[in-house]
Amino acid sequence: QEVQMNMQSIAANKLKQLFTPNIPKMAEKKDVEGLINTLHDRNPDVRQAAAEALGQMGDTTAVNALVEAYKDADQYVRCAVVEALEQLDTTAVLPFMVRALNDNDPYVRTCGAKSLSKIGSTDPRLIKPLLTALKDNDAQVRWYIVEALMPFKDQQVISALIPVLSDTKMSVRKVAMDALVNMGPPALKILIDALQVPSISRADIIEALKNMGDERAIPVFIDVLNSQDFNLRVAAAAALDQIGWAPQNEDETAARYWIAKKEWARCISIGEPAVRPLLHIVKTFGPELCKQAIETLGEMGLPVIESLIVMLSNPNLEVQRAGLDSLKGFEGAGHEDYILPLLGSPDPGIRQRAVAVLENARWAPMNNEAGAAYYIAKSDWIKCILMGAPAVGPLLRELDNCKSKHQASIALRAIYDSGDLCDEARGKIRLSLDKIMQAWQAGDSLEAYKDERRWR
Repeated sequence: QEVQMNMQSIAANKLKQLFTPNIPKMAEKKDVEGLINTLHDRNPDVRQAAAEALGQMGDTTAVNALVEAYKDADQYVRCAVVEALEQLDTTAVLPFMVRALNDNDPYVRTCGAKSLSKIGSTDPRLIKPLLTALKDNDAQVRWYIVEALMPFKDQQVISALIPVLSDTKMSVRKVAMDALVNMGPPALKILIDALQVPSISRADIIEALKNMGDERAIPVFIDVLNSQDFNLRVAAAAALDQIGWAPQNEDETAARYWIAKKEWARCISIGEPAVRPLLHIVKTFGPELCKQAIETLGEMGLPVIESLIVMLSNPNLEVQRAGLDSLKGFEGAGHEDYILPLLGSPDPGIRQRAVAVLENARWAPMNNEAGAAYYIAKSDWIKCILMGAPAVGPLLRELDNCKSKHQASIALRAIYDSGDLCDEARGKIRLSLDKIMQAWQAGDSLEAYKDERRWR
């Protein structure tokens, strides 16, 4: 029985070989009619091979048969039909290519978009369907659609490509940028306007403008030299270099340019016009740039303490800590007003450093809110209670600090019970403490119970 089954299998394969159309042989004989008939074969692999052979032969008499074959249920056959029609290189197939962009299968849509990109037609009838296909869910389709749009210099096409610069896929964003660069001067203004669109990468636009090499973009690059993003500054300086621009005057623009290139010695040679751009670096950027800017300012003769004070307004906590650490070495008064706001910082390290700087400057706390903030930073709650009314505001603000809200609430209750407060202050304390109690009572956990008992 096993031998019989093997014989049947061998016979079936032989029969298949005998009755399967020989596509290579038909193509060699230029048998267009035979290949067209083979497009109806029961085997989808054969149908696909027949479509591919017709495309390679380049006989335009097969166009109608191939268009009819696009109704095939197999997506690979449909894709082979699209690619075959592309190779026939006739404008008659363009409407059919557009039809492929609406296929249910993403593989076929990709074939359609890829074929259109290879044809490189500038037929205006293609603009509308191509722009519609830019919203396809498949990233590969979108990529080829952008490629197909490259030959068009139409303003409508350029405007439609700008949102693609914020596509979720980096490859699509890159090809869109290349397309805009390829379109040249007509795309310049739209690219410049796109710098104001938050969803589009400014770095990508600057790169596109740089690759265009148009001198009309120089004012844009100069403006970016003042960006809050230092990487954008670096990109703008590189773009200016590529265009061949160099600062002609020793002014703030020149200072920003040399700062972006990290050529600090050039800033020193510029002198006074470089002070404000350097202080902006100290106030805005991270520790490494901040340190270099301060050293440059020091070499220019600016008192170091002024630079350190500017560091305190930097949003970077690491920079603030570094500034306070440096200020510890300066004795005497003069900079306390810049330190006091940091006593309320949510960062414990900054609070402790602020206290140390004030003590080193021999600053004495008074019976006011600044004095209360100083005692809170030192966790001297008894002093806050003894201070009374002036401590109410800082203590209320301290209730937002999860690490010390217990002590702050106890101090507020003690001040409240003392009775030495106006009605407004008592009302604020009562309201805040009631909110704390309600929050604890609403909690079912053991920690919430412990919090309430601890407060009581």
